[in-house]
Amino acid sequence: MCIRDRVYTEILEDNGFFVGYTGKPWGTGNWEISGRKQNPAGKEFNKYALEKTPTKGIRTNDYAKNFKDFLNQREDNQPFVFWFGAHEPHRVYEYGSGIKAGKSIEDVEVPEFFPDTEIVRNDMLDYILEIEHFDNHLQQMINHLDKIGELDNTFILVTADNGMPFPYAKANVQEYGTHVPLAISLPDGVKNKADGVVKSDVDLDVTMTSPGAYSATIKAGIEGGALEKLGPNATVTVTTPMFNVSVGTDDAVGGAGAGADASDLYADIDHMTNIGDDEDTSDWYISIPNFGGWTVAASGEKDMSTTAAKNKTSVGLKGTVGGLSITAGGMHKDAGVSVSTSLMGATVKVAAASVFSTAKNKNVQEQGVQVDMPLGGMNLSVNSTTTDGTSNWGASISTTVAGFAVSAGTDSDEDNQFKISGPMGPVTLVIDYDSTDPTTTDAKDATIEAGVSYAVPGTNGTTISASYSNYVDEDYFDNVTQVKMAFKF
Repeated sequence: MCIRDRVYTEILEDNGFFVGYTGKPWGTGNWEISGRKQNPAGKEFNKYALEKTPTKGIRTNDYAKNFKDFLNQREDNQPFVFWFGAHEPHRVYEYGSGIKAGKSIEDVEVPEFFPDTEIVRNDMLDYILEIEHFDNHLQQMINHLDKIGELDNTFILVTADNGMPFPYAKANVQEYGTHVPLAISLPDGVKNKADGVVKSDVDLDVTMTSPGAYSATIKAGIEGGALEKLGPNATVTVTTPMFNVSVGTDDAVGGAGAGADASDLYADIDHMTNIGDDEDTSDWYISIPNFGGWTVAASGEKDMSTTAAKNKTSVGLKGTVGGLSITAGGMHKDAGVSVSTSLMGATVKVAAASVFSTAKNKNVQEQGVQVDMPLGGMNLSVNSTTTDGTSNWGASISTTVAGFAVSAGTDSDEDNQFKISGPMGPVTLVIDYDSTDPTTTDAKDATIEAGVSYAVPGTNGTTISASYSNYVDEDYFDNVTQVKMAFKF
């Protein structure tokens, strides 16, 4: 039988390339009925297995060792094509494996359309752990190529066939289902290693990568309120295996409200009452992701000649000891620490801070405790805080109803909040209600904000959004009424 449509691996093999795979090959059909002598991915290399896997959900395939076996079987200086088809991070995941591996449930960034619960955070941590398993084997392969002198001769492309295996992601034509990773490493002899993305508010990102896990990102643009003043900003971020450095003219760590600089490492008991100070506009930021098992960070302003700037220099660290997730840091006269752990199915967090009060000309002591626990398909969060002798409490509950993420909460200040978000036909809907108007002292005055967004099909991420608010804010709704388009090319 004649093969009518040959794929790239077969064409390269016919031209002298050694072709093979490990893990999961092409498998959407039966390659034998097309008259092929082998799987289109090439010759199988799945001989070697791991003695022990990090979790029960991870396959025993020793991908890196099988790649070495593949290279050992090729002829001297023979060009090659290799397919690394990891089974990870496919489900099923071992629940709680992420926490067992030393990861913190608090570091998870939960998408807005998911309920922010302990179960969801654990599931995402378990997913992340399997991604890291893939990354580990890929790094071993890259290191081996470097060792045998082939790294500079090898074109490496890493991508995925779909989004993460979660609701509204995999098998859904939405952002989290279609926006898959793509990383390309090119030999030194190939020029133009840059990839650029243009998005809303005249924001330009250019990323350059090179073999060995080194990367640099240049970000320049006019964002948010700066549009009115035509005040451009720019940042440069360099990532290495040992440390990450961000330097820029405005918030080197991700934009106002990003909460990513070192001073934030000790912040936050919950969204209603913060422990510590939030300083979100650092000009430079340095982090060491693995310093004896700890993440160490420092941040500050570009002009260090003034006392005020020196006082905003912050340091912090984060790590895990004996099942306890510890975060600590300080900035001038402010310092604090939080400790969290899992206890009887719940996540318990205790925090304390000493924050200087300009009005009182003294340090104010703050303490708090928060408990998150699953409750009949929902997540319940309760907290109690004390600031300078004054006690407060808060409680919230979140769940998913008919595909919508729903949350509601209240606290001792009669601040009642309700939020719902999720897909409604072709658009994404967000409604946010707050019984307390920040512009008044009357707790019964209410604010309501609502918005919809639509991802234009076939445009690589172009979105159209519209929103309304009866309060001018710079958070999700940055104008009373707005219509915005965001473009990606």
